[in-house]
Amino acid sequence: MLLSRYIHAGISVSLSALPLLMFPLGMPVLVNAASSDTSWIPMDLAQFSGNATLDTKGDVQLFWKIGDEYSTYGIASRSSGYLALGFSETGAMTGADIAVGSMDNGEFKFENRFAAGFVSPELSMDQQNNMRLKEGHQQDGVTAFVFEKKNVADCLAEQANVNTDSWQWFIYAFSDDNTFAQHKAGNKGKTYVKLGTGETISVNEIRPVDNAKNFTLTQSEVAIPTAETTYCYTMHKMPSGKKNYILGERPERSSEFLHHLVLYACYGITDQDKEMVGKDAVCSDDFSNPCNGFVTEWSPGMSGRTFEPGYGKPFGEDYYEYVMLETHYNNPDGIDGEKDAASFSFIYTDQPVKTEVGSLTLGDVGNRFTLEPGKDLVAVSRVCTPECTDNWPEEGITAFSVFHHMHYRGRNARVQIIRDGKEIAPLSELRHFDYGYRSPKA
Repeated sequence: MLLSRYIHAGISVSLSALPLLMFPLGMPVLVNAASSDTSWIPMDLAQFSGNATLDTKGDVQLFWKIGDEYSTYGIASRSSGYLALGFSETGAMTGADIAVGSMDNGEFKFENRFAAGFVSPELSMDQQNNMRLKEGHQQDGVTAFVFEKKNVADCLAEQANVNTDSWQWFIYAFSDDNTFAQHKAGNKGKTYVKLGTGETISVNEIRPVDNAKNFTLTQSEVAIPTAETTYCYTMHKMPSGKKNYILGERPERSSEFLHHLVLYACYGITDQDKEMVGKDAVCSDDFSNPCNGFVTEWSPGMSGRTFEPGYGKPFGEDYYEYVMLETHYNNPDGIDGEKDAASFSFIYTDQPVKTEVGSLTLGDVGNRFTLEPGKDLVAVSRVCTPECTDNWPEEGITAFSVFHHMHYRGRNARVQIIRDGKEIAPLSELRHFDYGYRSPKA
């Protein structure tokens, strides 16, 4: 996507919001793992073009075929009660558009439900157009059904669009009881599935990378302060070499108090700054981070990131050699005696890649803002003006992933592109933010 002119980032009810765009500077298509044994599934699988296993045992299978207006989905589970499949923005229940199948007095029952949060999903107003049952089965300890869903929802208040040519979060739940109620522990899950045949640059998963090296950046152990918010910083020297490329990112959450990790590239720092390497973490409010080049991040809900072959983030003598690891601890209850030594591991290579990947941060990092009291919703906007975007390459940049960062009160966020005074389709929109379920959007 070519970006030019105004870039407008808007968020609602948030104490911090920084959309991060990932783009190549300059494919293989992922095939989702599927179970080889599908003989137990009581529906015609020839009607589908894709298949993914949703659980670790192979007992919950998803099938699909992408269409122009509607796409067809099939789900089967080795269970004898209700079965639910949800389309989610983030892998959370919040905002999920859910198909539920069960048996009721000898007939298969199909419902479209919507989850406003971690509560029992309510029946959607539209029970005819958004989702339509094609067939349903419950026999011999198996529940399965096939349905159609609109790719572009008519009512986003309680329905969801589907990323039919990209990555889509699916959530699922099953039971041995046909009464729709809270599932038992373990009878649920979430899976990130690649639909369609679109190109993939990165995946939000930890995967092995052949013929690669690795390194880990570790913050010295700190006693987590009882203050609600604390930022700690440690300086690190990257592996040597004129030009290296990060191929995979492996964050490690070591404390429930860890709100996020951010790795900044350091450009033009002083010798005094470099002396921080190997020293204890600095957790003082008076410290000013001299590094501002965004490299990567971690927030709750993220597992890691792996780039597809041919893509990598550059670092080294030709780019940057030092990085600052920022850890943000959140301790609203003032609990004393907690300690942490956060770390971030990376897979990298010193061999050339076909396409270099970089990051663009949108938002206002310098000025904090407060929420106006007495309002149910507070909207905050930031604009990247033509004076900034005119300095971009003439051919533009191609964005392939957006990470929306907000705090607990965040509700939704979007990044708009305004070209020649007219808005084109939003670059990215997050309608149902959930603090515990965050990952970049393709």
